[in-house]
Amino acid sequence: MSVSLRISSGIYKNKRLKSIPGKQFRPLSERIKLSLFSILGSKIKGSYFLDFFAGTGNVGLEALSLGAKFVIFVEKEQDKINLIKHNASLLGVEDKIKILHMDVFNCQIDEKF
Repeated sequence: MSVSLRISSGIYKNKRLKSIPGKQFRPLSERIKLSLFSILGSKIKGSYFLDFFAGTGNVGLEALSLGAKFVIFVEKEQDKINLIKHNASLLGVEDKIKILHMDVFNCQIDEKF
């Protein structure tokens, strides 16, 4: 069974995202995602957003929808990296993302974006 994901707000509101079927995949619920972005508020616009344990890219893509300038996704599993790329292409934001293929616990970001 595949979880239905969508962008909740911003310029890509209601755009559907692809997810991974199965019980091991647990995306951030829409309610929690909305709470997170409500707390962050106006700090998102123009920001560089870091999405650890990126999965589908749901959170980082929501940040882009709300005006983030650029998103760095950190994900170690190749199937999820492919999914992030696919979802970014659905929104046409491939030029606004960077995906780091690594374990979050060993992550070092030393590049300029």
